[in-house]
Amino acid sequence: INYYIGQGDYATLETKLQDAIAQEPDNIGLYNALGNVYMNLSQEATDPAKAMEYEEKSIGYYNQVISRDESNLDATYSIGSMFYNTAVKKAGELNALGTSKSEQAKYDALTEEINVLFEKALPYFDKAIKVDPNDRNTLIALKEIYARKNDYAKSKEYGALLDAVDN
Repeated sequence: INYYIGQGDYATLETKLQDAIAQEPDNIGLYNALGNVYMNLSQEATDPAKAMEYEEKSIGYYNQVISRDESNLDATYSIGSMFYNTAVKKAGELNALGTSKSEQAKYDALTEEINVLFEKALPYFDKAIKVDPNDRNTLIALKEIYARKNDYAKSKEYGALLDAVDN
């Protein structure tokens, strides 16, 4: 897997992993691997349509994992992180916008899009934290999402849990 990733040969990697799945259809690690490949590609893609295509493939593979193992932390967390990371990436675009009326409209639309992505991520992180209450990355994401939703009590609660894990 690492060899093909290093070579940037995702087509061959996909084929090999699909062949491996055909031989071992119950090996959820293979589905997770394909989900990870496509999640990384979706985050790196500069073409929004291509990013969406990769995201859909990634979610499809992760959902296959979850359908076989509902408490699979990797797949559950990964779907949440995909939405979360896309939202964070889009939030960075907000700073580049000016104060003109058209840019304010773009700001408002982008803010709504970001909020929708965080909302999509939330149920996956809520489920992931039930599987592993000490998962640091999930706690960070929950703390940040609730702060963004102006639910400072929940954000503080997750912050305290994060502090406990760190200590």
